[in-house]
Amino acid sequence: MVATRRYITYYAVSDMTCKKCKKEIPDDAKYCQYCGANQTARQKPRKRSRRPNKAGGIYKLPGNRAKPWAARITRGYDEDGRQIKQFIGSYRTAADAAKALAQYEPDAPLSQKKNITLKELYEDWKQMPAYTRLSRSTQQNYDAAFERYMFPFHTMRFADLRIAEFQKMVNLAKDKGLSRSTLEKIKALGVILGKYAYSLDIVNKVYATAVVLPRAEKSDPETFTDAEVQKIMSAAAQGVPYADTVAIFLYTGMRISELLTLEKSGVDIKEMLITGGLKTDAGRDRVIPIHSRIQQYVRVRYMASEKYLIERPVVTGRGKNKIEVRKPISPGYYRDKIYYPLIDGLGIPRKTPHKTRHTFFTRFDAATDDKKAMADIGGHSDPNFSESVYVHPDIERLRKALEEID
Repeated sequence: MVATRRYITYYAVSDMTCKKCKKEIPDDAKYCQYCGANQTARQKPRKRSRRPNKAGGIYKLPGNRAKPWAARITRGYDEDGRQIKQFIGSYRTAADAAKALAQYEPDAPLSQKKNITLKELYEDWKQMPAYTRLSRSTQQNYDAAFERYMFPFHTMRFADLRIAEFQKMVNLAKDKGLSRSTLEKIKALGVILGKYAYSLDIVNKVYATAVVLPRAEKSDPETFTDAEVQKIMSAAAQGVPYADTVAIFLYTGMRISELLTLEKSGVDIKEMLITGGLKTDAGRDRVIPIHSRIQQYVRVRYMASEKYLIERPVVTGRGKNKIEVRKPISPGYYRDKIYYPLIDGLGIPRKTPHKTRHTFFTRFDAATDDKKAMADIGGHSDPNFSESVYVHPDIERLRKALEEID
């Protein structure tokens, strides 16, 4: 019997399907035997969906990179309307770049000084011309406002300060009974520092502009009575320390910052004239005749002073090396250490130093009808004087009008 061999044919099962009709075709087929679709054509990469406006952009960097995907945002537009773009970072995948954009804070500070504290920013600003060009009295006002009412926030990052913090600074002074003008200075300083930080890209908004000040209350200014003026003049005549300075305020009408920054060179001791003043164009470098009742006090201080008409003696050194030097007096020191203790000691109800100026004008107005002289001496623009060019006052007319005050 002859053995019979049997052959079994095995057919491979194809795992390949047509790209178009999805029917099974041989693995090496270049075209589909059913629909004729080309199976070797390269598929185009699927485009990423377009990102919404203001959400940043993702793009691929050229070359062979470990992190080829980059993310960036638009910070604004230049004068020609072109985008100002900021690079955020590079990433391994487009998904990582998208995630970085989603986590990015659009209002985050860009500056290298983004972590600067309030105190550090203030010290930085003090080196700028915006501060150095201010008058000494204005610098002292800002320094006092910063030290006294902003101190709870000195160590905070400036970028973290918001309206609430700036409002608390103002409220701190308000709760202490400070005047509206002081509150205005605190707010103004907050705005100035905010604008300075904005210029350095530390913040993107000046929050202090939204601080709310209490409503200004109009009231008749309280003045010193004639009896109180005479009590101060008697104390000056008896040599009570610094009573003569209050007398000078009462008979010149000068502001506290004006008189305390008045240099010796601004006093003509021979003609008994003061040339000085601050704040307004009408008040700056105005001429004030020295009243006969205070000439002796001005003369004594003039002879003893080194630079400023009103100074205070300070002893430095120890033992045989002790020497006495004369230093200028700041408005804060004068107000707290000299003025209030003096009028308290004389039994006079407390009035701010600025009330001496109100007293001067009240007494001047009662003594003479020369309103022009009062405006010239006080450094105010005359409401009845229509000429825009400043006219130098007649010194003798001013002196005659001033001597009408008892």
